[in-house]
Amino acid sequence: MRRRPSTPGEIVVEEFLKPLSVTVSAFARHIGVVEHDLADVLDGRVRVTPELAVRFSCALGPSPELWLNPQHSVDVYDAHHGARTPRIDRIRGRRARSADTQAEEHAG
Repeated sequence: MRRRPSTPGEIVVEEFLKPLSVTVSAFARHIGVVEHDLADVLDGRVRVTPELAVRFSCALGPSPELWLNPQHSVDVYDAHHGARTPRIDRIRGRRARSADTQAEEHAG
């Protein structure tokens, strides 16, 4: 089983804040958000919103979409591996039947 993708918050911390020696408090002030709210995102407890992705992009680069893509990957992983996700088999319609079965129906 694949491991859970890194959250955008983990990426911010590991790739930007730690190497630049920037605190969460200083980064929160810089991008204009409440420190507690940012900490929740950086810890992976809260999703990155498009608005926050724009702020990350302005402060750190690349584009907002590149901050939202990892969030999307995490969301899909969580949905697929969540406790509330039922096991659902692939649906099979008439076209999914074998060629042998179809030949037998036409012959009979």
